[in-house]
Amino acid sequence: MSENNQRGRKKIFIWKNLTNSLIGLKVSILRSSSKQWEGVKGVIIDETFNLLIIETNQKTISIPKTNQIFAIETKDGSVIQIEGKNLEGYPEHRIRKKLRNW
Repeated sequence: MSENNQRGRKKIFIWKNLTNSLIGLKVSILRSSSKQWEGVKGVIIDETFNLLIIETNQKTISIPKTNQIFAIETKDGSVIQIEGKNLEGYPEHRIRKKLRNW
């Protein structure tokens, strides 16, 4: 199997993990347009069209999905790094969303 084909299959597998609800998954912010959010870790407790609501040890914060790079730990324990713009939209619409190169 070619390396290009393996990458394509891996992306599809990752995308299928993220088409489900993100609520309850552990998340950390790797890069952000706002330096105060970089390194924030917590659990996703809610999701809106443009925001992730994350519960940290100290408080609950609302983080915009755009201009962020997230590391999300899936239920099977794998960690996925993804740009927030790929998470925009409602979870029920993400199921129908086409996979883009990222």
